[in-house]
Amino acid sequence: MNLLNPSLASLFDALANELQSYWVQERAENVSVSWSGTPEDPAPDVTCRSWTLSVDSASRIIVAAPPETWKELSGLGEDASPDDLRIAFLSCFTPAIEQTVRSRFGSEVTCVEEDQPQAPPPEWTAVNFTITRESGVGVSIQVGVNPDLELALGIPQDPVAADETAGPITGSHSAAILMDVEMPVSIALGRTKMRLKELLQLTNGSVVELDQDLGDEVEIRVNNHVIAYGEVVAVDGNYAVRVMRMAQPRNAALRGILPEKAA
Repeated sequence: MNLLNPSLASLFDALANELQSYWVQERAENVSVSWSGTPEDPAPDVTCRSWTLSVDSASRIIVAAPPETWKELSGLGEDASPDDLRIAFLSCFTPAIEQTVRSRFGSEVTCVEEDQPQAPPPEWTAVNFTITRESGVGVSIQVGVNPDLELALGIPQDPVAADETAGPITGSHSAAILMDVEMPVSIALGRTKMRLKELLQLTNGSVVELDQDLGDEVEIRVNNHVIAYGEVVAVDGNYAVRVMRMAQPRNAALRGILPEKAA
């Protein structure tokens, strides 16, 4: 096995557990799922699916396998259509990936499927997952993550090297070094839950009803954590949000370190 970033290895461990739980709970079938740091060469007719993660729009995960593998895992026959295989991809991997990333980042995560993905490029970190069914038959799929997601997970620093190159980071200095860090800011107008079949029926012009009234405050989120509440306004022809109130801080000690700014 190749040496991997421990945070990334932990992500693959969690994904293997989620996939195994899926087959046990949804398919009532005992399977074992394991992964290896040395992926097999992708088949020439490999079918890929790619997801963008809500924690960071630049973070992506790709899953690749031959159509025969997906037919084997989903129980589809030889006459299965490409759309049938796509649904098999989504029903299995989307919830597993969402739960896996949620466990790593500690926040609600959603995945958005991308159109026409390709096999993981060489600069991505790809591993081989082996799914062994009760019959003893094992099939392999390739899972790849892009450098943006690996960076978001964090690369643990060698503690020996850290002691030799820098002193402890405390007080206002620890906040100062974070001032130029870019964070994704999003505005949540509301939420809803939909079944997969309802999601697949969406077309141009479809209306998705949210759980908030028109006059309700919207959530201002940083890295998917609520930091404030506001109202939607128009500024020079563009949408904007006026901050109405700040959310309760989760770490009161941090508020004493970071400079206060007027909304």
